[in-house]
Parts: sequence; C-alpha cells; structure tokens
Amino acid sequence: MKFSLRHILTTIYRTICSACLFTVLMTTLLLFLASMAGWLEAPAISIHDYLTIMLVSLFIACANLLFKIKRLPWIISLIIHYSVLLFALTTVFISSDKLFLDSSKSFVWVLIFTVIYAIVTVVALLASRFLNRLLTKQKKKEPTESKEDDYHSII
Repeated sequence: MKFSLRHILTTIYRTICSACLFTVLMTTLLLFLASMAGWLEAPAISIHDYLTIMLVSLFIACANLLFKIKRLPWIISLIIHYSVLLFALTTVFISSDKLFLDSSKSFVWVLIFTVIYAIVTVVALLASRFLNRLLTKQKKKEPTESKEDDYHSII
C-alpha cells in the first residue's frame, strides 16, 4: 500500500462511500425484516438506530480494507474480517431497542450469519481462482511477436 496523502484521502473517501452504501442496504433489509416480523408498529427508524447502523457500516467498510494488505496472509485477514463483521452485526442487535433478541435467537442468528459468510467466502474464492486461471491461460495463449518479424513485415 502507498502512504501518500492523496492515496490515504482516496482510501478514506472510498471507505466512507462504501459505508454509506452498506448503511442504505442494511437499513432497508432490517426495516423490511422488522416490518415482516411485526416488530414495528410503523415503518420508521429512530436516529439512534440509524446512527448505530452507520457505525456498523463503517466498521464493515474498514474491515474490507484488510483484503488490500498484501503482506497479511489471506486466512488471517479472513478471520479478522469475520470477527469484525460479527462484532458489528451483534452491536446492531444489542443496541437497537426494536431488534433486541433473547440469547437463544441471537445464537441462531450468529449461526445463520456464519453459514452465509462461509458460503459467500467459498463462492468468492472459487470465482477468484477460476478467473485467475482463465487469465493466466489467456496470457500463455497470446503469441509473442518478435521485433524481427515486425521489421520484416514493414519491408
């Protein structure tokens, strides 16, 4: 990673933008789930809940930066990423008045999150390996022209 001021500011800007996107997605999903489950009398969210979701989204966006660190082994960054996401999402359930769940239901939600995280991780890993193999095969198939051939084609 570069440590120039421009690169740092660009990284901060992109992190905040992705946090805003996560906030919108999480707020929409949580409001949908809360209204379908009957936890809300009216489909509204308090400023406390919205700020909590924004903070959680900022944690998630910062956790995504772990994958850009080349010196950190992939499995270590994955474990730290999972831990930060789990902490962030449990913060939403603990601090929200409307979404507060008892310990048995929250344990089930942690298990569901873990299974979904594992599935998404495996799919992303397989897709990444497939794309890397596809790109390396294309690079090997491309014929390399020598400068001598170019010279003779001009004459």
